[in-house]
Amino acid sequence: MYMATLHKIRSEKNKYVIFIKGAPERILDLVQIGQEQKLKIKKEFEE
Repeated sequence: MYMATLHKIRSEKNKYVIFIKGAPERILDLVQIGQEQKLKIKKEFEE
């Protein structure tokens, strides 16, 4: 089970932050970013 909430950063135009609980690698599979960036982030999960 996983959960994610998206919040707009009021102090900056067109900026958002996402809070992920449970399975960040699953959420990462759903977002549209390059494969190289996904691998970099997944490596950080393991640290």
